[in-house]
Amino acid sequence: MAGLLTLPFFDVGAGISPADGALLYFNVVGSETDKSTYTTAAATVAHANPVVADSKGVFPAIYLVGDYDWVLTDKNLVQQNTGSVSELATSTSAAFPKNFATLALAVANTNLVDGDALNIAERTTGNGGGAMWDVVLSSTVTENTYDIVQCVGVATLSLVLRVGSFVYVDQFGTTAAAAQRAADRGAEDSTVVLPEGVFTLDTTVTLTKQQHIKGAGRRATSLQVNADIVAIVAPFSFSKISDMTVTTDGITAHTKDLIQIGQVGGGGRTVVDNIIAKLAGQDGVHLINGNLTVFRDVTATANGRDGVHLSLEDVDANACVFDGIVDCNGNGRDGVHLADAISSGDALAPNTCTGNIIAQNNGRYGVNIGSHKNDLTIYAETNTTRDINFGAEARGNMITTVETTTFNDASANGNQISFHNLDTLKIRGFLWPVRMNEGFVVGDSSFTGYSELKQTGNQDYTFAVDGTSSNQVVNFVNNRATFSCTFNFEGSIVPLDASVYSLGTQALPYSQVYTDYLTITDGVAIPSASVGVARMYIDVADGDLKIKFGDGTIKTIVTDT
Repeated sequence: MAGLLTLPFFDVGAGISPADGALLYFNVVGSETDKSTYTTAAATVAHANPVVADSKGVFPAIYLVGDYDWVLTDKNLVQQNTGSVSELATSTSAAFPKNFATLALAVANTNLVDGDALNIAERTTGNGGGAMWDVVLSSTVTENTYDIVQCVGVATLSLVLRVGSFVYVDQFGTTAAAAQRAADRGAEDSTVVLPEGVFTLDTTVTLTKQQHIKGAGRRATSLQVNADIVAIVAPFSFSKISDMTVTTDGITAHTKDLIQIGQVGGGGRTVVDNIIAKLAGQDGVHLINGNLTVFRDVTATANGRDGVHLSLEDVDANACVFDGIVDCNGNGRDGVHLADAISSGDALAPNTCTGNIIAQNNGRYGVNIGSHKNDLTIYAETNTTRDINFGAEARGNMITTVETTTFNDASANGNQISFHNLDTLKIRGFLWPVRMNEGFVVGDSSFTGYSELKQTGNQDYTFAVDGTSSNQVVNFVNNRATFSCTFNFEGSIVPLDASVYSLGTQALPYSQVYTDYLTITDGVAIPSASVGVARMYIDVADGDLKIKFGDGTIKTIVTDT
């Protein structure tokens, strides 16, 4: 096999510019006898001797076999330089590539030969995608217009894109199909890199193996969907999606999710990092089976259903981590939806999630917890129905809230809720009976604003501390909270009888609960006597403030004058 001669820059004489028609003679060493050079590395087709430069002074590829003396003249046969060269001092074309400005110029070139290496500065002018390409025989490959391209200058040749562990989409083209081809071409554990700017998707990009698809930053790379499709599907475990915004164009009717993770029977252990997902017809990010997925600095806003939706479409649990802040605001239904647990034989397969969530201004719930054993810190407010909701099967959750205005206490089976550093707390009963089982903890908080206990519907609720009432709203056992605010009891949120609120041995007797003022219904009938307690009321008959003791004695505290 012959070696490729890499020519230096030659100055072929004053007044000849460009150096068109320069002549390069090759001789046997130490003589003036011609010695053949060749057009390809196969050394089967000889050049004319001398070899003639083109109109720009560029010589064609020259392949050597053995040692040579050479002489360079200008087109007027005026000698300019001499020297010697050996095949052993040459290199293959792959090591010394030919340079082209664009892919179009490369495929049109008529001097390409099999084995050439090409350094192409841009795929198309102004769109980047510079890369190394190899020249091969067309009979050995199948062209696809993305990374295997037919030559037109030499019809028997094709160009094949070189790829490594980082696969750059702009080297394949600017379409969704090009992005898919990049993912297909990338190896296991490769990184598919999207360029800065807006990248329009009219078909789904599916990671076909364990891969990382990465943008230039969530404010720098935007995948804009202009069809009713899912933008990215990552069905395989140990994949990663990062550093981009995924959105719709705001014009095309959209009914799908933007990002889907996992698949029935597999998936999970995926990382979703530094992502904005917005304006989906369905969910911003939907975990079909995303067990052990990590969400890091994810924003999911203005999606048609949920910002982040963890479902259990398979029997595997979704044990996920919200690392950093997951910010889910203004979605049509829930900010974060942790689906209800489903039955798997005799066991329940729950979502068991940890981390930090912000959820505001969503159409139903800020965070909907339908599963077990989640340990979350939640900032949730101004959501339409409830800021935090527990489903009927939810139990054993540890929830710390740094802000909430409406908390649903329905069927919270052994869930522990800690409110910290809040100014306002509203607790609304929606289902009856409600048993917190010493699971509702107000710890280390000072309430200085306006707090409510609300009853909705026709059932009676009690405000009790003994942990035994079948329809109590709040259990304050073993808490360290200080209350210096107004409690507004709406509906029938009052103790029903002495057994419900016996305080004699409790950690929080009435003397430890204080408020700015006590609100009492203006005008009620004389209450019945209850042994061991006294009941204060405003008599509907005369408007006076009175108290009725356990033995039935009534005393007037102050008259309404």
